[in-house]
Amino acid sequence: MKKIIVVLISVLFLMPIFTMNARADSLVTVAVNPSLRDSIAAYSISFVTTADLIGGKDDIIIKFPEGTTLPCSCPNNWHLDCFLINNYKPARVGKMSDIPYTMYLEIPGGITIKEGETVNVEIKSQANIWNPKTPGLYSLTLWTTKQGKMQSDEYEITSTQIQNLEIAVTPNASSLIGAYNITFTTGEKGNLYNGQNIYIQFPEGTLFPSVPHQNNIAVNGQEIRDVSIQENIMTITLAYSINKNRDTTIKIDGGFGLKNPPEKGIYTLNVWTDSEPKPVETEFEIKSQYIVFTQITANPLSPDGYNNYYKTKPEVTLIGETNTSETITTFYKLNEGTYSEYIDPFQIPEGIHTLYYYSKTDTYIEEEKSEEFKVDTTAPVINIEFPGDDPYYTGDESILIYGTLSEDAQLSIMQVFVNVKDDLTFAKEVMLDLGENTINISATDIAGNKTYQTITIILDTTVPMLSVTSPGEWNTIKTKEITVTGNVSPYNTEVYINNKKVSVSNNGEFTYSFVPEIKGSLIPVKVKAIYPLSKKSAEKTITVIYDPVLFEVVFTVDSHTALVNNEQKKMDVAPFIDKSSNRTLVPVRFVTEFLGGEVSWDGEKREVTIQISGKEIKLQIGSSTAYVNGTAVELDQPAIIKENRTFVPLRFVAETFGLIIDWDPNTRSIKINTP
Repeated sequence: MKKIIVVLISVLFLMPIFTMNARADSLVTVAVNPSLRDSIAAYSISFVTTADLIGGKDDIIIKFPEGTTLPCSCPNNWHLDCFLINNYKPARVGKMSDIPYTMYLEIPGGITIKEGETVNVEIKSQANIWNPKTPGLYSLTLWTTKQGKMQSDEYEITSTQIQNLEIAVTPNASSLIGAYNITFTTGEKGNLYNGQNIYIQFPEGTLFPSVPHQNNIAVNGQEIRDVSIQENIMTITLAYSINKNRDTTIKIDGGFGLKNPPEKGIYTLNVWTDSEPKPVETEFEIKSQYIVFTQITANPLSPDGYNNYYKTKPEVTLIGETNTSETITTFYKLNEGTYSEYIDPFQIPEGIHTLYYYSKTDTYIEEEKSEEFKVDTTAPVINIEFPGDDPYYTGDESILIYGTLSEDAQLSIMQVFVNVKDDLTFAKEVMLDLGENTINISATDIAGNKTYQTITIILDTTVPMLSVTSPGEWNTIKTKEITVTGNVSPYNTEVYINNKKVSVSNNGEFTYSFVPEIKGSLIPVKVKAIYPLSKKSAEKTITVIYDPVLFEVVFTVDSHTALVNNEQKKMDVAPFIDKSSNRTLVPVRFVTEFLGGEVSWDGEKREVTIQISGKEIKLQIGSSTAYVNGTAVELDQPAIIKENRTFVPLRFVAETFGLIIDWDPNTRSIKINTP
């Protein structure tokens, strides 16, 4: 029995030691500096090891709480100067690839940390470890290669709090619906994002509407996503973001139906946010007095444009209220009109207007109140005068864009602001890149109404290539007409001869004949090619000697004699009439030479070519198709060979070269005259 008592006493005596060892084995302390959320921090971590930790062999593993950010750019090679283990640099530091939020530190080589000793781990801020974004209580998990997992004590991640909280209640009379204007400044860690919340705790006695309408609340003039009320706490869900250190205004208009407490007194209101969750309070006074008051609300709640303009015609609702038992009537007028009794909501028209309004009962009458509404719902119109076409082609590396605006507005061309003159005209030179350029133009008026316009301008630097094949420089032109032939590239180039536009074939060739107004002179033939897309051109001027010969030739059928300017000329073959076609055929060489032209013969093709003053005719023996300057022409009488001479249809040749033909059936003679 004594042995049992001794054993029990020994156990009881040793229990505190065992307990202390167990606590020392499991206790991990953490200090974070700074403790602000979403900030780079230094960590001081201490624990007691339950086994020897050998340098260069054993590791300390630290798992940070979810939300902590470890730098991803240094998975296995943190700079060792950022860490200390019992004032020594670790042998190695890295992230655990298979466990998130976790890093390891290897015990420095050459040292051993004995069982029961305290291990101090210092992580400097240069290690770039970020605290969680959400404030609250956190703990980390630590273990070693010799020791199981240990949970640290809790450490708090804090946040800043909102600043400069103020409130104005209108009217501040008891038991009346009030319009609440709450202002504050977000703190250094006060960034709020789309979908996060602002919380407002109203004092006891405030009455809330049964159905809260979000369109009666605006934050910084913007619509909110949602509003809900639980007990006396209003939760406003944002539809956009608010930056840190930003002045913020919450407007709850009278249309929301928030009724002031029924008793006079000094009341407290608290505000906090998801990013700065510590409540901040402010005071406001509610008075006890009989009054009549008109609440005004507009939809949109606040001006939705710039410079306090509405871009949407606001619909105005007037709510007359009194804390007496008397009947209330509300009146209003626009500008200098006459007062009308308010019945239903109404729209404010375009322009700048002052709304006057008041309410009254049999006993009380409210002092006249007014509110200005600036309404502009019309976007400016951009009139581009140049360039007019879209797309517009040019060969210049810059272009001047100019035009007018329908009203004074801020104009931007290619994201560069452009000066608009008092007469609403503007001009801006824009540099172009080769190929297609999309020019973006926008105009924003004083209310924020915007107009967007785009112009496509194509920079094409193509220069046309021009070749004039006839006439040649200083050629003597004997015919009445001067015929110009040549070709251009690209084929869709426009060609002008002496300022007259001429047609160009699909292969780029052109032919044009004209009669100069003067004779026996040096005639300049100006040929200009303009590529319509780039507007670039090529020019050639050819000077010819214009000396047309006036002559008359009379042929008699079946006669070897012809009269040339009343002078008899002998021919080795006589003209004749083809019996099948009833057409007169003449010897080609005789006719051509007296017209001042040249004739050539291709024996292989059995083809004769006539060239007179830049115009060319090709006729193939027996073929009913001739070619005039390369263009096919159908014949009713082909060229033939007779008496070893080539005969051609006289009328076709004469008319091709612009000659006049007369037939005398009595003498069976044909007279050919130059015009």
